[in-house]
Amino acid sequence: MPDNYSRPGNRPVQPYPEQYPAQNLPQANYNRPGEFARGGAGPRYEPDADLQSMFLRYDNRLNRKRYILRSLALWAAVTILSTAVGLIATFLKIRAITMLVSVISIAAIIPGFMLVIRRLHDLDRPTWWCIGCIIPLVNMALAVYLLFFKGTDGPNQFGPDPLEVQD
Repeated sequence: MPDNYSRPGNRPVQPYPEQYPAQNLPQANYNRPGEFARGGAGPRYEPDADLQSMFLRYDNRLNRKRYILRSLALWAAVTILSTAVGLIATFLKIRAITMLVSVISIAAIIPGFMLVIRRLHDLDRPTWWCIGCIIPLVNMALAVYLLFFKGTDGPNQFGPDPLEVQD
């Protein structure tokens, strides 16, 4: 049996099916306590730990409450920052600083899309649905869908349920 740590960087090598018979494949231990939420339905949801994982992740799910609160926080931050930069630009009468307000607004699009993607994942919808954000009238229907529809109960293809009870 080949060594699983023979690669540079000591990352485990995944076995090829022809290397091992099916009965000898390494099995994950899913019977450990605390590994599954809601009666063994899937792995536990891990809440975001820092700002980067709160606003720049796209690989997890986001329930309605967290989506609304994070969207409001993003909107408030952009509004306060843009207003402050705009007032400074007006006070100093420098037109170049006024362009910074546009840069701030454009930079806020990326975390906004990440929030939409994670909310779509909670609704068990694919990522490409976020294209609806840039289509007039479709964006309003998508906003209503994201704000008012309940996410999938239990785990779905995008991850564990964010509403599980944390022990």
